[in-house]
Amino acid sequence: MNIKEHLRKNTIFYILFFIFNAVEMIMETSASRLLSPVLGATNAVWIAIIGVILLSSCIGNYFGGKLSEKYNADTLLYIVTAAASVFILLIPLMADMIAESVRAVFYNIEISAIISSAFLFFIPTALLSFTTPLLMKEMLEEEKKAGYITGLIHADIALGSLFGAFIGGFVLIPSFGADIILYILSGVVMICSFIAGNRKKRNILISTGLVIVAGILIFLNTFSNNPDRILNLDFKGSVYIDTEYGRTELTNSTYNGYPVRWYKTSGCYSSGTYLDEDKKYDLIMNYFTKLDSLIPYEDVENTLVIGGAAYVYPRYYISTFPDKTMDVVEIDPKSTEIAKKYFFLQDLIEEYGLKETGKLGLYNDDARIFVNETEKKYDVIINDAFSGGNAIATLATKEALECYRKCLNAGGIYYANILASLNGKSSRWLRSEYATAKEVFPYVYLVKAEEGDDSKYINYILICSDHAMDIEGDVKIVSDKTEMVLTDDFCPVDEMVGNSYLES
Repeated sequence: MNIKEHLRKNTIFYILFFIFNAVEMIMETSASRLLSPVLGATNAVWIAIIGVILLSSCIGNYFGGKLSEKYNADTLLYIVTAAASVFILLIPLMADMIAESVRAVFYNIEISAIISSAFLFFIPTALLSFTTPLLMKEMLEEEKKAGYITGLIHADIALGSLFGAFIGGFVLIPSFGADIILYILSGVVMICSFIAGNRKKRNILISTGLVIVAGILIFLNTFSNNPDRILNLDFKGSVYIDTEYGRTELTNSTYNGYPVRWYKTSGCYSSGTYLDEDKKYDLIMNYFTKLDSLIPYEDVENTLVIGGAAYVYPRYYISTFPDKTMDVVEIDPKSTEIAKKYFFLQDLIEEYGLKETGKLGLYNDDARIFVNETEKKYDVIINDAFSGGNAIATLATKEALECYRKCLNAGGIYYANILASLNGKSSRWLRSEYATAKEVFPYVYLVKAEEGDDSKYINYILICSDHAMDIEGDVKIVSDKTEMVLTDDFCPVDEMVGNSYLES
């Protein structure tokens, strides 16, 4: 059989290979979104997900090949893909419950991530991998050019995985959210099950029924997780919004006796707002209040904030000092949209005519690229960018601090919000960032932003300048030889901190 005839005869198999591998990759992309609210989004979680999926693929391929020699391929394909569809359907329904239950039993984040990933993704991934040897057997049984055909098949598999990675990560999840995408994938796999397997009327009815169930679950999920419900001040519970960079959780509760709305990412409360009209621009959380007390506003005309989230400090700054200017760099455009709709940023823009005055510049960009390329100079730079509770490695290095210093006016000050402990598990990160800052700035200070034991994971504020300052409460760090100067070449923030913010 020549190649053209082979492709014509096996077109459906190539389509199925493409679809199954795209589905598998989209599932992998979705996995961290589902686990991050409980387990965070550090390297440990990603490594656990990738490891579990690779192991399940290995086992699925092995047993698929073994059973393909004993049973009818059509029947096996239908059973395996229909079962995969059901297990994919269960993932978004069970993700929170499984992650929270496992976390309660296994305190260690790495173990929790491996076990949670295995419960959620091992079986559906193994079942999808099961199809590879079944389909290949059908395609290669009478082929003389087995090597060439095998190459075509693996190219098709890789292309499907590539498509799944790009379309899942860049388009589907940010646009629709991980839960809805998994329901849709379940329906797609179920449709493929009766295309690939034997087409008995009973099987088609079962498949159609499961597709309808997936549709109903999509509708119910969309209704229950509609972020606009958070606008109701009586709302209890959480809603989730998936973006290109992670999963954001919005929650209404009370704080200091007032109704508030919290902005949470990767298991960490990162920002929020009071909901009363007369308090909507007030600072919330202790470290913002401490930061405010440290800034010499009489000497400040323009400020750069790195990291927007709910835009707490920018709202306070502009409403308190409407004659001053501020630029905010936030990498995630959807975070800015969330802040406008649910955290009064749009109110601020309209009330103070910021579009017309240009007093607030909003930049959706990588902060490192922004400071590398900007020609602007600032009196104050505030680094408040995090991934969950961990600092962004590329924004914490010696080279990054040199860029910040370049962007400061004479007498300018750099502030960084640091989540760490002075002693104990995450102290190496705090001590290393302090040592790194001393390589760049002649004067470096550190203050506690909140009360807490030195071994606890709390907020500190790092203050750097080219002139001496009188800082009350300056914490003197004595070298204990655990610190290192962090560089672009080596800045292991995740390894230094892990998920201390979830464990404290």
